[in-house]
Amino acid sequence: AFYSGIANGGRSLREVAAWAVHHGLSPQDALAALTSWPADMFHVGAHVGSLRRGCDADILVFSGEPFAFGTELRTVYLRGRQVEKVEKRWQ
Repeated sequence: AFYSGIANGGRSLREVAAWAVHHGLSPQDALAALTSWPADMFHVGAHVGSLRRGCDADILVFSGEPFAFGTELRTVYLRGRQVEKVEKRWQ
């Protein structure tokens, strides 16, 4: 799992994961380290951390590989509803 300081609210997690992928971590493991692995570590994997029936999900849709530099955030869904305005700072 990746760590985020409370001061930035997790805004740097994508960059940290991209750095790890750039240095050899597989994109699949990077995604799991941001989603299902922490959920399982905290024993909440039955409710969050993966896209499957019965789980709560917030979804980010990117223009390409999520951890590739230059990939843009296109759409965000929070609790099943599309967010109207996407923050440019994610890009």
